[in-house]
Amino acid sequence: LEDLSHLNKDYVQYYVPCVPATLINLLSTVPEDKSELGPPAISVPLLKLAEGKDEDPSKIPRGITSGHRSAILVSEDGNFYRLKGCGNDLQGFIVQKSEGYPFNLGIRGAQYDCTASRELYFAYAINSVLKPHHIPSANFPVGFWRYGKDLKTVDLPLKKEQPKNEMVELDKYCALFKTLGERRLGSHL
Repeated sequence: LEDLSHLNKDYVQYYVPCVPATLINLLSTVPEDKSELGPPAISVPLLKLAEGKDEDPSKIPRGITSGHRSAILVSEDGNFYRLKGCGNDLQGFIVQKSEGYPFNLGIRGAQYDCTASRELYFAYAINSVLKPHHIPSANFPVGFWRYGKDLKTVDLPLKKEQPKNEMVELDKYCALFKTLGERRLGSHL
């Protein structure tokens, strides 16, 4: 675990996972041609939210909750995308006691630079090994989102109750994968 007091002196009891390995850096470049970002549904950061009564359903991407911090999004191109780190249930990014560490608190619902980069890298590495043998993998790395401190980077419908973004000084990430299956749903997509 990594102590977050270097971000804010009030974060002395807050921790995030710290992988005991060399950091894999994420490249954050935005192409000139926005179509290279993938389908519009995944081109801007999203959060899991409950559907509001006042919203136009045709303007809101539809997804399936898949675990506490993940979702599966069906995009307009007919593909399924796993969003890993897109909010804790329907609450946004919240502070919770860390399991196994009763005196420490951590943020829930997000990935971090070290976890998102590692998952994307190893999904790519596994696919590279399986592809020559014509063995399909369930997840293909697409990229990541880094949420802004004020969540202004997120495409949110106007709602009376906005999602939480506790510990604003901490960068929060969501890893994106094109996916062919979902164990929690017990199916191939």
